[in-house]
Amino acid sequence: MAGTTSSSPLTSLLAKPYSFETASSMHPSSSADAFYPQALECINRLSEPGFRDLESNFSARVNLIEWRELERMLFNIRSKLSYKNAQSAFIANVLSSYPWYSYDASTSTLTLKPMGSLVHGLFMTIFVKNLGIFLDSLPPPLKERTLGTRGLLADGFQGRYKGSSRVGDWRVEFRDANMNCEAMLVLEVGFFQPYDSLLKDVKLWVEGRREDTTVILANLEEYPSYRNPIQDLDDEDLERLEYLRVEKARIRDFVFDGRGRITRDGLVWAGAIKSAFVEVWKRSIVTGLATQDGDRIDLLAPPPAGPPPQLQFELSEFMDIPPEYDRSIPFSLDLYRDRITRKMKELALYRYETAMKKLKGPMGPK
Repeated sequence: MAGTTSSSPLTSLLAKPYSFETASSMHPSSSADAFYPQALECINRLSEPGFRDLESNFSARVNLIEWRELERMLFNIRSKLSYKNAQSAFIANVLSSYPWYSYDASTSTLTLKPMGSLVHGLFMTIFVKNLGIFLDSLPPPLKERTLGTRGLLADGFQGRYKGSSRVGDWRVEFRDANMNCEAMLVLEVGFFQPYDSLLKDVKLWVEGRREDTTVILANLEEYPSYRNPIQDLDDEDLERLEYLRVEKARIRDFVFDGRGRITRDGLVWAGAIKSAFVEVWKRSIVTGLATQDGDRIDLLAPPPAGPPPQLQFELSEFMDIPPEYDRSIPFSLDLYRDRITRKMKELALYRYETAMKKLKGPMGPK
């Protein structure tokens, strides 16, 4: 039985936690500096001991002067984070490149993500593994001219993007004989982000860089968007689920329902995967604008009769090299299909454990 009830000691524990997203563009304002205090509050929270948030996003409009001050704060936070603060191997992995942030000077928009989600990490693992194998296979003269970086700040954007900064997911810089960067291959992974927002990120990279930049855009959409399933329950329903407060959950406790959602005891902890795809974007030699290159690769499509679709580039697309040095840069996408189900269940477990901690809260486990 769900419904609206009067406040009680039990239901007050389920008050929706502070959300980076709630404090931002959900309440738009025409004033460019309207969200500076909220942006400041969000950034300050990142330095709190034990802070952990794998899902929230914050987006707000701040002017360039305000952004420079916020950027200094973010740089200091990233500098102070260390593996000693990590409570698991996964958190240790993401601390090295988060908080992730981007400032688009063309729209005065700050986007902030405290940590990467589990599903985001799956994309990263698969693509970075392929890139690592490729870079390690290069002969010494070429290996010296390539640099793979994760979570490294990029600035130096040009044109209407002048003044922008971005901490990208992953990029490879290809350098000429004088060690000047002449091209980049950038990976951008979207989860919990609208597609239109991701395209703005693509345009920032492709249209705002001097170097020829190719962007691999990987995106996954969850439907419906996650909402804590216990926050709307009344005291009677919560008492019925009292055993959840002390019972340790396991991944096998979470099952798919008939609509593709992941549930436990009838409560939905992860939505169905609405879409999952990969696109490649490059700069048009005619217009200079970001243009999709080739067809979208649908990661949810049934396996074809032949080999699964692969994403592949040639090294000569990025570097001026002799033909004998040219080689393919392959990305195997079938690994994604094999692993996404488990990752979504891990995400459901994380959400469940987070909700249960709030239930136990100051009352403590029984």
